[in-house]
Amino acid sequence: MKEILILVLIFGLNEATPLEDFVFDDTDLNVVRYDQVKIVKENFLSKYHINLTTCSWFEKLGLLLDPNVPYWTHEMIINVPKNLNSSRPVFFFIDSGRLDQINQESEYEKRVTLLAINCKCITVIMKQVPNQPLQFATDPNRKEKMEDELVAWTFHMYIFLKSYFPNDTFNYTPLQFPMTKSVKRGFDVLFDFLKSKDIQFTEKIIVSGHGKRGWTAWLIGAIDDRVVGIIPINFDLLNWHKSFHSQYKSLGGGYSYAFRFYLIAGLSIFIDEVNIYQLGQLVDPYSYLHRYMNKNIYLISSTSSEYSMVENMRFFWNELRIHSKHSFIRRVPNAGNDLENQINRIFININNFLSLHSKHSVTERALPKFRWKFVNDKDTGQIWIHLSDLKMFQSYDVRGFFALSLSNRSIDFRNSYLDDKLEIKNRRIAWNSRLIARVKISNSSTEFNHKFIVNRSDLNDKYMVFYVEVNLKLKNKSKGRHLVICTDVNRLPEYYPVGDCYERECLGKQF
Repeated sequence: MKEILILVLIFGLNEATPLEDFVFDDTDLNVVRYDQVKIVKENFLSKYHINLTTCSWFEKLGLLLDPNVPYWTHEMIINVPKNLNSSRPVFFFIDSGRLDQINQESEYEKRVTLLAINCKCITVIMKQVPNQPLQFATDPNRKEKMEDELVAWTFHMYIFLKSYFPNDTFNYTPLQFPMTKSVKRGFDVLFDFLKSKDIQFTEKIIVSGHGKRGWTAWLIGAIDDRVVGIIPINFDLLNWHKSFHSQYKSLGGGYSYAFRFYLIAGLSIFIDEVNIYQLGQLVDPYSYLHRYMNKNIYLISSTSSEYSMVENMRFFWNELRIHSKHSFIRRVPNAGNDLENQINRIFININNFLSLHSKHSVTERALPKFRWKFVNDKDTGQIWIHLSDLKMFQSYDVRGFFALSLSNRSIDFRNSYLDDKLEIKNRRIAWNSRLIARVKISNSSTEFNHKFIVNRSDLNDKYMVFYVEVNLKLKNKSKGRHLVICTDVNRLPEYYPVGDCYERECLGKQF
């Protein structure tokens, strides 16, 4: 809580942040344009394909080697179903893609299209966020950079090359700034296009994205009032400082190999220095927690991602729950960062979250209330859950999920790791589950309590992590219409395998 109070004092509750200064600056508005490339009319919907230019980034500074690259361009597909309920929010999915590989269907495109029919809402997928690959004049190697290497290089520029930028424009170097601005302009173009086609819609958006696009969803959701819901997929790295220190202790003195570009950029060795604190104030969603007061959040997170420690949420979830309107976790067991074969199931959950979200009004609550607490003693670890406001549901199952680490030397549940020969190896750490309760709801005003208990005697000199999943079945819905919500992760034993680091000690190894 101390960190939040400091950040609120720095920016103020209503004072514009550097991110807002950049995103809402219209001096580059003249570059915004869009063209309808084609329209595809199918049995159940119409698909509008649009090419658009959204913003410029350091156009006059010569930061990028290609003179055309400062102007960010994208593909956008707008799905308008024939069964459209115009009162429902627009679902806006932020996607990746290379500038030199356009017109290629992504793994999410079909799901976003099908979602439009199922949720009776307009769905949108916006690609090439960020524009990539990019080459920087500040890079002596002139190497094309993508994804994490691209983000990490912009962090490197912020930390080490501030003198390169006039005035305070170094604040705009993190890649999340143009990513967020491009999405904001994408919203603008979307609404303008729908109005030009006389398509009825509500100017409310539920925004989603995977990985770094999930990061962008957090940020645009914090600063754009049109966003009423946020569904980040596999981005739970909020509160960097505590998360990085926890990762160092969890992995036995280092960090996941997936963060290698960020480690090269200096994020670990300088984690306790003012530059990293200031960078976090710009792009860490934790700095914007007070901006989520009117947002519904459905955070989807894999249990075995190479990017995420399974306990990341403990460093922000309670505060997020206080600041946001409604917030829920959906964990995906036995899946890495790419979600493997779980994407279809996830979009079923997203559809049900959207349908409940659209029913919510001031006078009627559609989303459930879900609370939990950890109660550990000398013999057991326990999670107590409390459920209420279940008027939209007819029944639910409660399951406890748990997994054991491979040894007592690390709290590591990733599906891949870096071996002693610096080679990435795959592995599978099994998450098991057991049914705790199966309940038919006869009275929606009833409140329900359940416990999940594990025994310390089952640890076998290893670490155990465990959580509770509640699978709520909607009323009068066909098979598969469920909302899945989960608790945070509890752990036994409660101590870390190694102690903490400070300043330069935090360089760490890659694992």
